[in-house]
Amino acid sequence: MSFGRTMRAGICLASLLVACGDAAEGDGTPFEYQGTWVVEGARCEGQEQLRVVAVEPAADEDGALVARSLRADACLAAGASLWEGDPAGDGAVRLGDDEVGVQTQGKDVIRLDAPDGELTLRRVYPDTGPTPLPEIDDLSLSGQWLMEGYPCDEELVPQVVQVSHAGGTFSITKTLGDGCIEAGTRFVEGELDGLTMSGEGYLEAPDPWGDVEGFEVSGRVRVPEYFRLDALGVAVGFRRVLGDE
Repeated sequence: MSFGRTMRAGICLASLLVACGDAAEGDGTPFEYQGTWVVEGARCEGQEQLRVVAVEPAADEDGALVARSLRADACLAAGASLWEGDPAGDGAVRLGDDEVGVQTQGKDVIRLDAPDGELTLRRVYPDTGPTPLPEIDDLSLSGQWLMEGYPCDEELVPQVVQVSHAGGTFSITKTLGDGCIEAGTRFVEGELDGLTMSGEGYLEAPDPWGDVEGFEVSGRVRVPEYFRLDALGVAVGFRRVLGDE
């Protein structure tokens, strides 16, 4: 038995609440590894670095997958591999020069036992074209979202944002920065009336006098895990990051 398979067996015996290999939690359904994921716990130049990866089949190895970065940072180029291997078959993947154990939690969380600390991958709601719903009860937009279609310097790089929603109002704050809007900037504020969204967007943080040039934002919630905003002639989609604790 390989190192990875031995680790996988030990993990499965250790906890009945954590799914191992290719079975999702409790229902016998194979775990779906392919898709878009937000990675927490990675480190770059001594600092924690949030990342976005796409997990897809590896070209040169049957059954293997590769997690490729969708954004560049100081340590990982866009398109570079974060990890690769066959987590369902071996219970482990190659992370750089290390073979590390893989655990799955529910249907939307993957944990890697990285040498310098655990990596947590949280699934992004699939971009399969959600069917509009006429009514959504107890809707809350608060949480982490992946923003797609936002242009910056003629690029459409996936963004990660934090949405705060309470009392019929919402705001959106950048979690990952770029050359147009810095991380930590609250760049959209508005109201949610039923499923209809309206408000104001900003391209930069207010100056010391509180002045900032804004523009109109409108949109609609399609399902609890997806909404779209239209601003300055651009349609921007937001997909919820799943598996938050």
